[in-house]
Amino acid sequence: MRLLRELAGDVPAGVRFLTDFVRAWEGRVARLLDAAERRDPEDVTTVLLSVRTASGMLGATALSSAASDLEHRIAATHQVDGPAVRRLVEVGTASCHELADLAHRLEAAPA
Repeated sequence: MRLLRELAGDVPAGVRFLTDFVRAWEGRVARLLDAAERRDPEDVTTVLLSVRTASGMLGATALSSAASDLEHRIAATHQVDGPAVRRLVEVGTASCHELADLAHRLEAAPA
């Protein structure tokens, strides 16, 4: 995990970041879906920036790439693609399950 390498192996800090990201996912999803429903490209992009940055720090490359792709699409068209937003939510939810599993394994690993 990229974040742990950058933290020089500080597992508790890495686990905290992982769990905070996973806990925040539902709120990000709610805001993202609300912005998509309102067809608000700026608000969608704001959420995507947060998702892309944090998932990139965690090494969740599929989620980071999906957020980046959607950001670029919105920048090019100035429109919100509802199906693409829903696909991003699916990728993010799957990524959060993987990150939560990683956090549990790291917490259980001997120091």
